[in-house]
Amino acid sequence: MKKRAIQILLALSLIFYKSTWFWRVFNHLAKPYLPASREFFQILLLMESGVLFLAVIY
Repeated sequence: MKKRAIQILLALSLIFYKSTWFWRVFNHLAKPYLPASREFFQILLLMESGVLFLAVIY
């Protein structure tokens, strides 16, 4: 049980690190062009993190 909790915490921290890095790059690149597409990428990121979370659980 303890090992499973550690795995979940690691996966969540990885998702958080990845999303912050992704957001910095995306905001830097898309600032002049597409402010509306951020919502689309937010949905994509949410789906990706959900899939990763399910992969850790099962």
